[in-house]
Amino acid sequence: MRDFGERLKLFRKQAGLTQDDVAAQLGLTKNAISQWERNVSQPDLANLVALRTMLRVSLDVLVGGDEPGDGGDAVQSAVERTLIKRFRALPPKKRAAVLDLFDP
Repeated sequence: MRDFGERLKLFRKQAGLTQDDVAAQLGLTKNAISQWERNVSQPDLANLVALRTMLRVSLDVLVGGDEPGDGGDAVQSAVERTLIKRFRALPPKKRAAVLDLFDP
């Protein structure tokens, strides 16, 4: 199981963000983000909530309650988020056609 810092770094990279990007959005320094990723310090609750929103993961996954890929509902990448968004926008018949593509 990954620790918080590893999870943060993983999700940050999957979101296509640099430490500078995250720091700028939170009004912090790059050094603060680096310390979180190295487990030198931890973000407060307000920053955890902001990270959750920014990285599009649940707090459970971000802080270690669920391991990504263990059946949780966390979306792992921008590509997956795009696919889900587009799938949800389809009319029912087209959704069924897409699902048929995955049937053996």
